[in-house]
Amino acid sequence: MGFKNRTQPGQQKSYGIARQERARIPCELEANPVSGLAFTWKFNNSAEAIDIPASHIFTDGANSHALYIPMTELDYGTLLCWGRNEIGVQKEPCVYYINPAGKPDPLSNCSMLNETAESLQVECCAGFNGGLQQEFIMEVYDAQSRKLVSNVTSRTPLFTVGGIRMEVYDAQSRKLVSNVTSRTPLFTVGGLESGLGFDIVLYAANKKGKSEVVRLQASTLKSAEKHTGKYFNYRDSLIHLKISREAYR
Repeated sequence: MGFKNRTQPGQQKSYGIARQERARIPCELEANPVSGLAFTWKFNNSAEAIDIPASHIFTDGANSHALYIPMTELDYGTLLCWGRNEIGVQKEPCVYYINPAGKPDPLSNCSMLNETAESLQVECCAGFNGGLQQEFIMEVYDAQSRKLVSNVTSRTPLFTVGGIRMEVYDAQSRKLVSNVTSRTPLFTVGGLESGLGFDIVLYAANKKGKSEVVRLQASTLKSAEKHTGKYFNYRDSLIHLKISREAYR
C-alpha cells in the first residue's frame, strides 16, 4: 500500500555556506511508490519565497539535490523541499537552514577531568561551529624547549563524536608532546613524563579557518600522585595554571 512522502529522518538540517560558494543541498524522502516521484524546491527568507529553478534541481528516485549559491545576505534563510507521487503531495516540507559560514568560536568552560604521572585529560565546551563541521585542536608543548614532543591521532570511540584535536607541549623544552584529534571537546594525552610542566594550546577549526587560541599551563604529577576533577573557566585569554597537589582543596 502506498503513502504520501515524508522526510527521511537523520538528515543534516543546517548548512554553512560562504557567499558565492556553490553548494549541493540533499533532500531525502521516504516514499511509496517512488516511481513518478517529483520534487519541488523553494527558498524562503523573512522577505520572500522563491522557487528554485528546475535547472538547479537533480533527482534520483527518492533523493533530490538543489544547487544553491548565496550571493548576498538576503540569500540566507531556509530551503524547503516537497515530494509528490501518485498518492499525493507531501504534507510537511523538508526544511534545511542555510547559514553564513565563518570561523568557529573558541572553546570555553574547560575542566581537568583526570591527571596522573603520565597523562592529562581535559574536557571543554564547544562554541558555535561557524556553520560548518569543526574540529578541536589541543597542542601540548614542552614548557622549556617549546617544541612539540609527539603527534598522535586517536581513532578510539572517545574521539568519534565531534572532531577535536589536542596538542600538548613540554613546558620547558617547548617541544610538542602530543597531538590528538577528536570529534568532541574531550582530550586525553598519555605517555607523558611524570612531574613535568606543559603548555597547552586549544582552538577550534573548520574549513574557513581557526578560532582564537586559548592557552593554559599544566603539569603531570609525580609518580605517587593522582588528582581528578579540577575545574576552571577560561576564554580568549592566557591561563597560567600549575596543576599540583596544593592546587586542590
